[in-house]
Amino acid sequence: MNIALDWPPWLTRREAAEYLRAVHGMQFGVAALANAATDGTGPPFTKQGGKLVSYWRLDVDEWARTRMSRKVRSTSELRNDLPPAA
Repeated sequence: MNIALDWPPWLTRREAAEYLRAVHGMQFGVAALANAATDGTGPPFTKQGGKLVSYWRLDVDEWARTRMSRKVRSTSELRNDLPPAA
């Protein structure tokens, strides 16, 4: 069963936050999505009627994947993935 398919293709900001929690296990709330939209670090979105923000579900999935590390068994496995210290 693919839980992502149970969601509509377009998500409101509140639905996107719930979707991130339910499908990807990410604790990313409505306010965090709004802040990410302001600074350009969140998933792509559209505005309808000047106020309603909508996220395409597939864009949310892609964005969520970019925010997660690869699967590891120990945090030491991620050391090589970090950018070099300045």
